[in-house]
Amino acid sequence: MELDVPENLRQTKDPELRAKYYRAQLLMQFGNIPTAHIVAAYNRKRQLGISTALDEQITYTKAMYVLWPNDSNLHNLEMILKMKLRHETDDPELFAKLYREELIEQHGDISEVDTVVKGETRLWFGGFRFPGDKDAYITILEAQYVLWPERLKLQEIEKYRKARAEGTPFHLLDQ
Repeated sequence: MELDVPENLRQTKDPELRAKYYRAQLLMQFGNIPTAHIVAAYNRKRQLGISTALDEQITYTKAMYVLWPNDSNLHNLEMILKMKLRHETDDPELFAKLYREELIEQHGDISEVDTVVKGETRLWFGGFRFPGDKDAYITILEAQYVLWPERLKLQEIEKYRKARAEGTPFHLLDQ
C-alpha cells in the first residue's frame, strides 16, 4: 500500500492514521526491513494507548538503536536491559545496585533514592512485617512521593499515617 505522507504528520489528529503515516515514512527511509516494522508497530501501540510488555520495549529499543545508532539510543538500550536484569534477578544485592543506578540517573544522588531502593528491595525479597514495620513502610512511601509526586501517592501516605495513628492494622486497609 502506497501512502502519501504529509509533511506535518505529527499534527494528524487520528492516532491510527498518524501511525500509518509513521510506518510509511519509516519504510520509505529504511526500506521494508523488520526493524522498521518493529518501530512502527510499537509506535502505533503508544499512539493508541496500548500498554506494552518489557520484552516488547526491549525489542523496540534494540530496533531504535539499529535504525539510529547514536549514544542516546545506546544508553536507552543499556538502561532497559539493566531493568530487565533487575526484574529477573534473585540476588537482592544486584537488584539494589541496578535499581539505585537507575534512580540516581533519574533523580540524582539524594537520600530518598536510598530509602526507596531499600524499601523496594525489601518488598521484592521478603516484604514487611506489620505491625513492627509501620514506620519504615510510611518512610518509604514518603520517599517515593519525593521521587514521583502524584496525588494518589500522597493519598496513600495519608491513609497509612491515619491508620498508624488510630492503631488500625495495615493489612485491613486494602480490603
